Amino acid sequence: MKRMALMGWSLGVALLMGAILLVIDNDEVPEKKRFLPALQYGSEKLVTVEVVNPANDSVIYAERVENGWVDKHSGRTIEIMPLANLVQQLAHAKVIAAETSLPRNYESLDMLPPGEGKGSAWRVSLKSAGGYEKDILLGALDSQRGGQFVRMADDASVYVLDRVIGLPEQASTWLK
Repeated sequence: MKRMALMGWSLGVALLMGAILLVIDNDEVPEKKRFLPALQYGSEKLVTVEVVNPANDSVIYAERVENGWVDKHSGRTIEIMPLANLVQQLAHAKVIAAETSLPRNYESLDMLPPGEGKGSAWRVSLKSAGGYEKDILLGALDSQRGGQFVRMADDASVYVLDRVIGLPEQASTWLK
């Protein structure tokens, strides 16, 4: 009788584990593959998000206020969905390949800092009250792998993300 109960319990645990594995997103990868792992888990409450285009013009400078987000330039309220989409895309972005760490290759990958001419990247700056600060350069699309070139502004290494990060061409697309 005890053996039957033990077998039933073991079968139940095995079925439960199988169900859990089906629920887990197959898109999950180990922590080391995430481009911004701290952002992934939302451990840092962002207080500013700035998007700067290749011409070095600040397209949007979002500041958290009590009831949402405001564009620091215009004082207008920011639509939360485009901003949340950007942060979510960055949080879930995975590195699929290392490309280069040679600055002479930056121009062809659009990885130069904004305003440095042909081959300049978009810059996304994220800051939290807890000291989390990231300046991310988003460059050209990688047509071979379907992703986008990316690097941290203070790091020489260029990677390929598993996705293309959607950025606002104009502030008006994010403003109420």
